[in-house]
Amino acid sequence: MPLPDSAERAAALREAGHSLAQIAVKLNSEDVPTPSGRGRWTKSSVQYVLNRREQQRTGGD
Repeated sequence: MPLPDSAERAAALREAGHSLAQIAVKLNSEDVPTPSGRGRWTKSSVQYVLNRREQQRTGGD
């Protein structure tokens, strides 16, 4: 399953030193859709997207 564009945005924010909570607030303020397209970003949804991105980058699944 392809990753949403939000995965790269979340990863960039994480690499810039933002916490999961800060990333969730930022993505919500930018009206970035969640992976499901429903609801709002939370720390756990940010972590999920970052984990999926890492799995795809390392070839794991």
